[in-house]
Amino acid sequence: MSLPSTPITCMRSTLFVLLLLCCQPALAALGLPGSGFEFELDKHLRGGYPQWARDLNWNALRRFYAQRNNRPLWTRPQSLHPRAGVLFRAIEQAYEHGLDPREYHIEALRYLWRARRPRSRARLELLLTDAFFRYSVEVRNGYQYPRKADPDWYIQPEPVDPVSLLQEAWASDKLNRFLATLPPPHAGYRQLRKALERYRKMAAQGAWPRLPAGPSLRPGQRHAAIAVLRTRLRREGLLPATADNGSEKLDETLQAAVRRFQRLHGLTADGIVGPATRRALNVPLRQRIAQLQQNMERWRWLPRDLGERYVLVNIPGYRLSLFEHGKPVLRMRTIIGKTYRATPSFANAIEYLELNPRWTIPARIARDDLLPRLQADAGILEQRRIRLFASWQKNAAELDPRDIDWRHITPAGFDFKLVQEPGEHNSLGRIKFMFPNSWRIYLHDTPERHLFQRPVRTFSSGCIRLEKPLELAARLLHSADTPWSVQKLQQLIDTGETQRIDLPRPVPIYLLYFTAWADTEGQASFRDDVYRRNLLIATTPDAGLPRPRKSTSSLARTRHAGMLAAHD
Repeated sequence: MSLPSTPITCMRSTLFVLLLLCCQPALAALGLPGSGFEFELDKHLRGGYPQWARDLNWNALRRFYAQRNNRPLWTRPQSLHPRAGVLFRAIEQAYEHGLDPREYHIEALRYLWRARRPRSRARLELLLTDAFFRYSVEVRNGYQYPRKADPDWYIQPEPVDPVSLLQEAWASDKLNRFLATLPPPHAGYRQLRKALERYRKMAAQGAWPRLPAGPSLRPGQRHAAIAVLRTRLRREGLLPATADNGSEKLDETLQAAVRRFQRLHGLTADGIVGPATRRALNVPLRQRIAQLQQNMERWRWLPRDLGERYVLVNIPGYRLSLFEHGKPVLRMRTIIGKTYRATPSFANAIEYLELNPRWTIPARIARDDLLPRLQADAGILEQRRIRLFASWQKNAAELDPRDIDWRHITPAGFDFKLVQEPGEHNSLGRIKFMFPNSWRIYLHDTPERHLFQRPVRTFSSGCIRLEKPLELAARLLHSADTPWSVQKLQQLIDTGETQRIDLPRPVPIYLLYFTAWADTEGQASFRDDVYRRNLLIATTPDAGLPRPRKSTSSLARTRHAGMLAAHD
C-alpha cells in the first residue's frame, strides 16, 4: 500500500531531483561512479546502443571491462591517459607493417579524440580498447586465417587472447616497448618491412616505366628500348645514377645491372633481356608492393620461435637453408612438386635419414606415370631395377612384368605394388631425410642432377629433391660426441647397404611459401607465385588490391562513418 502524498513529501522529492540535476555535471566532470560517462560506458557494454559499431569484438570488450567492474582504462576525468596516445601512434604506423590503420578505427578515434560529452567519451574508450584487440592480434598472428587465405598452408599461429594481451600490455613498464614486441621477431620479417618502406618510396615517384614489346636485347646491341631499360633499372636502384642516361646501347654497366635483376628474380643471369626477363621487368610496382605485404602476412602465421637450429625450405624460391642461432649456415637449390602435385606448407621435425633407400612407389604415381610407360615398354621396370608384386599385401608374390599384357591393365585395375631397389638409378638417390607426415613428403637426393640448372624446378611429385644432400646430412648428424663428414657418409653409401641413422635430436623443418624476401638493405628478391597461393591474401589499398573480408579497407570509411553518425 502506498503512502498518501503530502505537501512535505512532495517538496522533499522535488528538492532531491533538483539536487541530482545540479550535481550531475560535477559528477560527470569528475568521472565518478554514477557519472554520465560511466553510465554511458555501462550502457554501451550492456547493449544499450545496438545499432552502434556492431562489428566491434563485443564479447572480448565485455569480458575485459567486467574484470574492471566496467571502469575505464584509457579515459581520465578531464583527459586521456598518455598511453592512449602511444596506442594511437602505433595504429597510425600500422601502415609500416603492411596493415591498414583504418581497420583499427583510426578515423573514428581521430574524430572523437577531444570529445567531452559522456556518450562520445564512452565510445572513444571502447574504440581504443577494440583497436588494441584488433591491432595486437593482427600484427602478431595475421589479419587472415591462414587456411582460408592459403588452403595448402598447414601451420597454425599460436593462439592469443586479446584480453590477456591487453592486461599484459598495461602491466608492462612501457606500452610502446610492449607494442614493439608484437610483430614477428624474425629477421626475414624485419627485412621485408624495410623493403616495403623502400618500394613505397619508389611508388611515391610514380609507376616505373614499362618496357615495350620487341626483340630480345643483347649485350652490345643498340635499340630504342634500351633507354627505357636504363630508367627502369635505375628506378629500382639496380643501375647507378651516374650511368649514361640517354645511351641506347646495352653496355657492360647496363649488362651487369640486368644480370643482378635476373638473379634477384630467379632468372638465368645471362644479361639478355628475353621474354622472361621482360615479363619480370614489366610487373607493376604496386604488384611488387602487394607481394611484399603478402609475404609479411605469411611471416605472421609462423611460430615466434623457430628453434635454435632448423631447416627452412622456401618452396617457390627453390631453396633450402639450414639455420643455426638465427644465421644461415648452409644453402642449396631444390626441386619441388609439379603444379598438379604441389608441395604443401607445413612444419615437422627431421628424425632420421636413410642411406641407399628403397622406394616403394606410391600407387598414384604407379598408375598415372608408370602404367602408360609400361604399356609402351614392359622392360622399363628391369631397366630401373623396379620389382613388381601382385598386391600391397605383406607376403604378395613377385611377378615378372613380361608375363602381363599391360595393354589390358587400366588405372582402376592397377593393384600392383612397385618397389625400386637401392642404387645410382633410384629416384630417391642415395639418401633421404625422414620427418613422418600424412603427405609422405620428405627430402631426398636425385640422380637427375642436371635439373638443378633450370630456373623453374617443378619436377617432383611433392617431395623435395636436394642439390647437396650429403652436406646437409653431415651438418645435421655432426655433434661434439659424434663427428660426421661428407667423406664418412660417402664411405657408408659405397657399401651399398640400406642404413638408417637417427639424428642426435630431431631438427625442426619448415616447408614455407615465400614469393618475396629481402636483404638487410631492403633490396627485395621476387619469385613467381608458381602454385597461385597468394591470390587470396589481401593487401592494403596502396597496393591497389582490396582486402577480402567483411570489414575491408574499402569499407572502412563506411563503417567508421556509421560510428560517427551515432555520435550525439
